[in-house]
Amino acid sequence: MRSKLLLAIVLLPALLSAQERFTVKGHIVNEQGKGIEYVQLGVPGLQIGTISAADGRFEIEVPCDTLEFFYVSYRRATFPVTGPA
Repeated sequence: MRSKLLLAIVLLPALLSAQERFTVKGHIVNEQGKGIEYVQLGVPGLQIGTISAADGRFEIEVPCDTLEFFYVSYRRATFPVTGPA
């Protein structure tokens, strides 16, 4: 019994990290529709992130979770990632 419990504890992190990931692509724009460069985005609590390109476009592979956007001159925003659209 004890060895089965130990095996379950050892495999749990592997199962949690094996979540299905989805590619999220987008274009971050300001009020005038102009792309915003170098916006930081990622999943809070996980070491997954990227920065938008000079034209505001980005692509990131994330699990179903919350995607957070941060830029110095703007308010922080979060959006749910629920799977392929």
